[in-house]
Amino acid sequence: MFDARIAPEWPKQVIDAVEDLRQGDVIPWPADTAYVTTDQHVLYGEPVPETALSTGAQFAVALEPAPELAVVTTQTCDIDEQGLPRRKPWIQYAPLAEASDAPRRGLSTWPLDGPELPDGDWYADLRIEGCAEKNVLVGLSLIRGFSSEEKADAFGRHLGHLTAPPAPAYHLVETVTE
Repeated sequence: MFDARIAPEWPKQVIDAVEDLRQGDVIPWPADTAYVTTDQHVLYGEPVPETALSTGAQFAVALEPAPELAVVTTQTCDIDEQGLPRRKPWIQYAPLAEASDAPRRGLSTWPLDGPELPDGDWYADLRIEGCAEKNVLVGLSLIRGFSSEEKADAFGRHLGHLTAPPAPAYHLVETVTE
């Protein structure tokens, strides 16, 4: 579906930008990262006033407040594709939050301890991910998100665990939570 629109030759600047990027690295939050919502049944942000005409139409809104930093969640092998033709021009990333702003600990958070991170305790908020074309990485300074390969690997395994297990039957979830 998308293959015909992917550039057959990628600019050297993009190839150089992804060459050293790894899953778990930290980048500045890409501008205007958006998600899709409607004006009905608002779950995040300001509710639509009842006096406003609600159509239920979908639209994109920027995540507010915008985080300063993001952690790359794309697998390293998909970031720096070695084979040709390259088929994955995008990366995924999640917001980075300081401990005081991080959601309640659980499966949706993961601590980062990279030595070059700004002062503070940092957590990946894995409840939402953004997507950006790899060309946004050109000229950025990346920060290693973890102090060791073992910690970076554990983060990768955690991300895989979040998407790999089949959803349990609803009645099982209901029984366990009672």
